[in-house]
Amino acid sequence: MNKKVLLVWPFEIPSRPSVILYHFVNLGTVGAELKVHGIDVEVFDGGAMMYARTDILDLDITKYDLICIISEPHNYIETLEIIGIIKSVDQKSKIFLFGTSATLLGTHFYKFDVDYIFVPQTESVAAQIAQIVLPEKKFQEQIVPPDLTIIPYKKYFEIRRKREVTIQVGKGCRFSCYFCRAWMEYGHKERFMELRLLNDFLSKNKEKFDTIGLHSPNFPSHAKWLNGFLELCHLYNIKWKGTIAPSIISKLDLQSLKDNGCYEVCLGVESFSKTALNRISKPIKEETVLELVNRISDTGIIPKIYLINGLPDSKLEDLRYTAEKLREVGGQIRVNSYVDYNAFKKQPLKYQATLGSNRALFTVNSKETYPNDLLKWQNLIPRKGKDDIHEYENYKKIINDGS
Repeated sequence: MNKKVLLVWPFEIPSRPSVILYHFVNLGTVGAELKVHGIDVEVFDGGAMMYARTDILDLDITKYDLICIISEPHNYIETLEIIGIIKSVDQKSKIFLFGTSATLLGTHFYKFDVDYIFVPQTESVAAQIAQIVLPEKKFQEQIVPPDLTIIPYKKYFEIRRKREVTIQVGKGCRFSCYFCRAWMEYGHKERFMELRLLNDFLSKNKEKFDTIGLHSPNFPSHAKWLNGFLELCHLYNIKWKGTIAPSIISKLDLQSLKDNGCYEVCLGVESFSKTALNRISKPIKEETVLELVNRISDTGIIPKIYLINGLPDSKLEDLRYTAEKLREVGGQIRVNSYVDYNAFKKQPLKYQATLGSNRALFTVNSKETYPNDLLKWQNLIPRKGKDDIHEYENYKKIINDGS
């Protein structure tokens, strides 16, 4: 009899529709990788489905060999609640915790009756889970497309208001940007999905979605993989988007990307403040980035720009200035909050969250706090276009419409 694993996203209202990409990755992809190892998988997505706290009691908790919970900064309290519910039903249930909060806080969660916590920069989540439930076997990481049969992907489409599937085509990042978690979670070794697996997924599922979002840093820098991917997009007439470093996309043939389905690229610019860029060791120049964004826009590809709120040595005026300059050349803006991930490894950490607010506060020490609350910026940066900063308003409308 196969081992049984339950993947759980705690009950919550997602803070932004864009967070749905992590449902595809942490539920659909992890589940698919576990099934490759011969493990039976079920999914309880309390976030996207907006289940009540007690809905998990409808499941027979005792039948699972391992219950795996995704903990993110905005559902910290809900994570603790669902751990308590599971353990109150069956104290013998084994719980494995992964996700951003597990990566950052690590052993902090052991005090809450968690049995296993994801160890970053080693093996994949799926490989660690498989090793727990089948300790007599050895497992190698396999990067596979999400399994759409185990996740409520149509609900994800409703929340995002577009039929877009997120595919984690690669893991690992060569860079060590201390304000980015990609390298911290998956390590520095870059590895990519075999194109034959992607081909198989697209051939079987292409009618189920309109676009795909690539979840992988630096994939275009590997020319052979990129060329094979573009051929598949041309073959199946697939529209796609992905995050690409400015230093990488500046060397690519933009028209070729556009002709082979690219409709949007996301660029991590962070800020045009020279002092802030020096502080985070990011060697970009304002005029170079503006010229690049203008070229991308002129090609017919949407340039979505990531900026960071709260960078050291930066001011609100820097954020306003950067956003306005980028908008002048066709850029769309998404603002993220600054977090020094290295600080979580070096200093004592206190984690606080407000129940039901989708607002979290990481306190690295008594003097520095980094609020993860994008909503307050909606009145500080002029609205324009389809910026992600307004997705919260769209989400509230979905809730009010009863979708």
